[in-house]
Amino acid sequence: MPNPGTNKIWVPLYPQAQTKIDYYNAIITELDGYKNNVNTDINAMNLSKYKTLVESTDMKGPYYDTYVTHKDNWFSDLATMKSTFASAMQDINNGISDATKLRDEWIQKKSQGHWKYI
Repeated sequence: MPNPGTNKIWVPLYPQAQTKIDYYNAIITELDGYKNNVNTDINAMNLSKYKTLVESTDMKGPYYDTYVTHKDNWFSDLATMKSTFASAMQDINNGISDATKLRDEWIQKKSQGHWKYI
């Protein structure tokens, strides 16, 4: 039978560290998904492309007249939406940065502990 105090075990100072690391990794993964979606939407909003696609000298009629009357407002609204998406992208990037910092802190804490003799 071993003598008491000759065996030692590692006692983590933060036993919840791995759970926290997994939690922040999940947040980062979800925010990365949002970031990809917003980035795709921003890239799809090519204002000049859309403006030239719908303009035509061959078109006439009340629907086209309505378009010509309101097109600047509509493209202004589209530009506002693109700006809003860009702002959302910045918020998402901030969230990813914050979650990464917190995850990295827990990664450091995971290695902290002490040996206990039993």
